[in-house]
Amino acid sequence: MESISEGVVWVSKPTNLNDPFEYSFYVEPDMSFEQVVKRKKDATKDNYLGKQNELIEGLKGRFEIGGIFSLSERRNVSLMWSHYADYHKGFCIGYRVTDNNDLGNGKCAKVQYGKYPSFSLVEMWRAVENMDNNFAKKLFEIMVLSKDKNWKYEREWRVLYQQSNDWIIPNFEISSITFGMSMPEWQRKIIMKLLGAKKISFFEAVKQKDSYNVRVARINT
Repeated sequence: MESISEGVVWVSKPTNLNDPFEYSFYVEPDMSFEQVVKRKKDATKDNYLGKQNELIEGLKGRFEIGGIFSLSERRNVSLMWSHYADYHKGFCIGYRVTDNNDLGNGKCAKVQYGKYPSFSLVEMWRAVENMDNNFAKKLFEIMVLSKDKNWKYEREWRVLYQQSNDWIIPNFEISSITFGMSMPEWQRKIIMKLLGAKKISFFEAVKQKDSYNVRVARINT
């Protein structure tokens, strides 16, 4: 409700999202013994592979440098209503896309499904040591825009922000509200009253008569 009453959106830390594989990636242990010793003075030829793994673990937090605001192209998928809208008792917010806001100016990026992110340990450590923020940002974007193909049905887009785990005031506006098919009528009325003065379209999710699909119907106000 904060998104409606306060005009804000929630920007989440990647590792706090509902997919346990969020922000997962593989780091290729491609450092030589000499390269490991340079960074781990207690490394020996007997333990340097373990020390290399310590370097990998130490990297993972360094590249989590922002937060995610998630959106979807779709509002007619029953599974998503169950996952994200309290089993159809919630609502879906639509936002207006323009060339001048974060949804239309190139900042909003499409999630890529299928390929597991993989990086070179040598390259990642070089970026850390050289304080290469551009490289770090590029890696972060790859990490947070990659998901397993089983999530493809969501058709997700993401806006990446420097903040995380925080409410922010976006530069885009609400354009529509779609009520879940099990949302109580009194809650619908409250939302419509809150947003009635604005140029917002209202819809409701309803059952298709001949399939398991969800249909979105306009509400005349």
